[in-house]
Amino acid sequence: MRKMARSCGGLALSLSLLAGCGLQGTDPQTVLDHAVSGLSGKDNFAFTGKTQLSMGGLPPVPGISFRGMVSGHNQLLMQVVAGETTDGTLSPKQVELSRRSKGATVQLSRSKDEWIVSEGPEAAEAGQLVRWNPLSHLERLNVMPKQVSREKGASVPSGTIVLNVTPDAGEVAARLRADLDAELQTLTADRKLQELQQRLQLSDKTTAAMRGEVEKSLADSRAKVEEMKNSLKAESVYRIGVDRKSNLPVSMQVMTKLHYNSGGAPKDETTEVTYAFGE
Repeated sequence: MRKMARSCGGLALSLSLLAGCGLQGTDPQTVLDHAVSGLSGKDNFAFTGKTQLSMGGLPPVPGISFRGMVSGHNQLLMQVVAGETTDGTLSPKQVELSRRSKGATVQLSRSKDEWIVSEGPEAAEAGQLVRWNPLSHLERLNVMPKQVSREKGASVPSGTIVLNVTPDAGEVAARLRADLDAELQTLTADRKLQELQQRLQLSDKTTAAMRGEVEKSLADSRAKVEEMKNSLKAESVYRIGVDRKSNLPVSMQVMTKLHYNSGGAPKDETTEVTYAFGE
């Protein structure tokens, strides 16, 4: 007993001692609580991420990759890197996306426990980065109704605790509807025209002549988003790897299945975002 007390610095159940001794014997919910609070409390760290999308049960199509850096605890810079196929080359559908979005950045600031855009995005595609902020995912997840279990078996890397987390489906759908509402607020003709003018190097006269077409396109987009939002059902599953010694997340996979109507027809969509965390 004395040897155990010396190794863990006593039996006080403070967060600092738990962090020092690890959480090997702690229940899954507590592991998640400490992992989220630990990462949220770090002043500086980096992460990378990549996305893939599957529609209608078809094989997944690789999306774009991104990276991020938290600095000074309350500042987060995220940047689009590229889109790649599984063999490392750009797919035809991703060439244009990569050309338009590569290097696009967004600066987020923490305010009252929420992450808000302080600068950017520089391109429409960069707006997706806001949704892919891993801290938002984890901090929201930690306060949502959910089921948390600990994964066992050969699939668990050495030195890692793997948590499988299933949040309440109704809460997931409600969060996504709120995100869609926020995106609708950013769909303005002025913003789109400014983006087109900068990207295509258009004259003021040409840009002004495009306003009617842009406004119609945005109206169509809003109608599609409203239809999707009003019919949306969703479920998510999180797989979070937590380092046994630091009690911090080292990896996270978020798989979200969406069911909604588009043009009056039912649609199914599965999105997977994979993260890796580092210093």
